[in-house]
Amino acid sequence: STRKESSAASDVYKRQMDGGASYQAFGEGLPNTPVHDLIVHPREKDLVLGTHGRGIYIGDVSLVQQMNPDIIAKSLHIFPMEEMSFSSRWGSKTWAWGDVIESKTNVNFYSNVAGSGKVEVMFNDKVVISNEIEADKGLNYTEVKLEVDESFKDLLEEEQAKEYKAAENGDFHLVAGDYTIKVTVGSTTQETAFTIKAPRERPGRKE
Repeated sequence: STRKESSAASDVYKRQMDGGASYQAFGEGLPNTPVHDLIVHPREKDLVLGTHGRGIYIGDVSLVQQMNPDIIAKSLHIFPMEEMSFSSRWGSKTWAWGDVIESKTNVNFYSNVAGSGKVEVMFNDKVVISNEIEADKGLNYTEVKLEVDESFKDLLEEEQAKEYKAAENGDFHLVAGDYTIKVTVGSTTQETAFTIKAPRERPGRKE
């Protein structure tokens, strides 16, 4: 039974990648130093490296674990976006001396070439956010702020537009709704869905 299970696990691994026949570097930001120990945290999906004299380094390998030959064969692949909830606290401070709470998300993608491009957020087929990027060959992690200008209100339904206003710091943000993320590198473009959920209502106090 153990031999069969081990063989099945090996077959899955080989289908996912190539069983070690080829390698790709995963060392951005890691100094040229001996690594004496490493472990992948099963819940956080972080690779933790213990080095000789240069401290501990932690890298997110959740995307690496999703890589497979089909993705590598593509010119461009966007990883699925996680849903997030709208917050009325965006653009305000938790405390008078604290930092402003930013509205942002990560757009993660794989490109088989390095080059100039852009990440766009679309709402009702209109581009509402556009960021120029320089993509690396391989995995890319791009932070996108969900800030827009006041003209975004013109795309909203009448009732929603009436309530649309600037945040405490004067910035405007995306509202709860369905969006499209578009990534372009060179002449290749891919799209994926992105949802901002309405905030969950807190239960009222019992009388």
